[in-house]
Amino acid sequence: MGEKEKEYVIEGYSPVPREASFVPSLISRFGNLVGKGRFGYEPFNPDILVSDEFGLDGNDLNIRMIGTAGHSPGSIGVIVDEQIVMVGDSMFGIFPHSIYPPFSDDPGKMIRSWKRLLKTGCETFLPGHGDGINRVKLSWELEKRSWSERFGKIRMNKRKFIGLYRLFRFDLSFAAGTCVLLGELLAVGSLPSMQQAVFGFLSVFFISAAALILNDYFDIEMDRINAPQRPLPSGMVTRSDVIILFIFCTLAGSASSMILGIQAFLFVIFVWAVGFMYNWKLKRYGFVGNCFVAFSVGMTFIFGGVAVGRPFEMLVWFMGVVAFLIDLGEEIAADSIDVQGDRESGSRSLAVVLGPERAMRISAGVFSLVIVWSFVPFVFGWMEWPYLLPLTLLDLIIVFSTMKLLDPKTSKRLRYVRVIYLGGLGVIIMMMMLRLFLTN
Repeated sequence: MGEKEKEYVIEGYSPVPREASFVPSLISRFGNLVGKGRFGYEPFNPDILVSDEFGLDGNDLNIRMIGTAGHSPGSIGVIVDEQIVMVGDSMFGIFPHSIYPPFSDDPGKMIRSWKRLLKTGCETFLPGHGDGINRVKLSWELEKRSWSERFGKIRMNKRKFIGLYRLFRFDLSFAAGTCVLLGELLAVGSLPSMQQAVFGFLSVFFISAAALILNDYFDIEMDRINAPQRPLPSGMVTRSDVIILFIFCTLAGSASSMILGIQAFLFVIFVWAVGFMYNWKLKRYGFVGNCFVAFSVGMTFIFGGVAVGRPFEMLVWFMGVVAFLIDLGEEIAADSIDVQGDRESGSRSLAVVLGPERAMRISAGVFSLVIVWSFVPFVFGWMEWPYLLPLTLLDLIIVFSTMKLLDPKTSKRLRYVRVIYLGGLGVIIMMMMLRLFLTN
């Protein structure tokens, strides 16, 4: 008998092999639940144990045994005259369209055992149940299983691809790149060159993506609590996948910025370093970490000015401050909503230190500063009056969402943080269109 099943016969019970499909799995569980009391036998010690291969010599016998693990750990095949193999339950001759047994401890090992049996050159395979199986049928079954495995790998690769895409948080990276385009428009007062627009967008798109990807890497324990559906805690991707994607985005963003000049490259490296430090160390320091994230977001507009060689335009800095304040308010509000995860991770967020409702009021105060700041460019004549429309719309969105966030009875408050974010993105697009219209 197979060496790996010695312990079964010594105990007097051979467990029913497991199976992934529904009905056989129920039978397997029931059989093992009833167990030794119903299906046991008198224990004994085997005389001969077969590990991988064993031959029976003498009296003109031409018999040898090989391991065919899969159906069970110690399954063996008995080869007679190099023509016939008695395969036991490693194959089934009952079903018309399949020789696959209804139970299998390890399907992968069983398929490998089938390949080994085919390599013996034998013509007939005799299962423990049903009719004999010829080489043609075994070969066909292996080919069918091979295509099934390939399809499974494709599905696995598709799942990983979706996980990698979600690591990008495409909407956030896209929004960061769009902020750069608006910064360029505000800085030059007209359309930037194609090179400035494309590589300005790509620089910040990839650098932002790198920071977001690294955030998932360092946040895996917190995400197990707050966001178990994220790619890493859900198993869609591995830590190695995350690191490789992070390196790719870092190199892509850096290379894109180099095309715009040394100043743009140094600026991108600086923003990348801020994002890295936040993810690595500063996140746990609560409000300080929130400020670093908001600073990175505000710098997207400033980079737009850098990309076109005009980094000190007041309109660019105005929008940079707006982005800083909105993101700071969002960060504090999100911490207030996800306070349990912050406590578990040891973060010193305002929500942990001061309590979630008090932190939410601080978030509302930050959003109020956005409303006040939105009138400054009109007081000092930095902007033309048509821009008042999109900025007023942004103020209304902030007022509505802030009232919802401050109400403890509001369900799913995180959606209103997203409303502010999406409203800000919409206003950015409106201002880009206005800038193009007013300059033509």
